[in-house]
Amino acid sequence: MLDIKNYKTAWIMGHKIRHAMAKRDAQHQLGGLIEIDDCYFGGSKPGKPGRGASGKSKIVLAIENNGNSAGFAKTFPVNSVSQVSVQKAFHGLIAQGSTVRSDGWGAYNVLQSETISLEKVKVQVARELKIFPGSTY
Repeated sequence: MLDIKNYKTAWIMGHKIRHAMAKRDAQHQLGGLIEIDDCYFGGSKPGKPGRGASGKSKIVLAIENNGNSAGFAKTFPVNSVSQVSVQKAFHGLIAQGSTVRSDGWGAYNVLQSETISLEKVKVQVARELKIFPGSTY
């Protein structure tokens, strides 16, 4: 345990540690098998669910698939789930030789290149996850 008796010193050290962690996270490239998808945050509302739902925040996320566990993850709020927003969010963040697995949504095609392969997996429409307090079916 550090014997720091001055609040200002402790605050500065904590700030420097958080800054170093954020810098490391910003420079990290996702690698191996990467699963990418979009999701929408916001309470249950009448109207269209999923893509195209109004009044919800759109998020694009990518997670390294390490077999039995998840690896590093990156999330980005976007205005729309389009090729432009996906390219902007993930530009330079996917390592060469990686495989990106998606649900086949056309916006993710922009990630495919000579060094990054794209695998499309057909998914069944499922009910939205209900893991947050206050969520309902």
